[in-house]
Amino acid sequence: SRLQTYLCDNNIPRPDGTPRCAKQECPEGFTGTQPDCVLIPVAAKVTKVSLKPAKSSVKAGGKKILTLSVSASNGKPSSATIQLKSSNLKVKLPKTVRVGLRGNGTVTKKIVVRVNRTAKGKATITASSGRLKARSVLQVKAACSKKSSKGGGLCGKTNHL
Repeated sequence: SRLQTYLCDNNIPRPDGTPRCAKQECPEGFTGTQPDCVLIPVAAKVTKVSLKPAKSSVKAGGKKILTLSVSASNGKPSSATIQLKSSNLKVKLPKTVRVGLRGNGTVTKKIVVRVNRTAKGKATITASSGRLKARSVLQVKAACSKKSSKGGGLCGKTNHL
């Protein structure tokens, strides 16, 4: 009909807002009707995960602060959960960390790693989000060594002479 053709040619949508004809439809990823198409915002996604420092040492019984950096793709703000894991059972840290992602930006978070007094050797800390991973290797140093103590095998301060 002539009315249908007129409304379609002048980009006038139906009363409920849907397009009247094929040429009024917006391309994939957009909403609205031609010529007033609006981009549908997509949530920001994690593009990079990193842990600093990559290598470090910590005394048994002490703690170390690692810096987790998470970069995001362009998009509307969202949040992501980063899984954390230690290869050494005596090196403790949170299982997960939740970070708020800003579109096309980097977010940093401090992670406290606690080391048991009886821990020794190495601990590899892994932060992962999906297929993205970052690692930090901690060398655990003994709380005290019997060779350096003067008390004949005693560690730390003693009250006796």
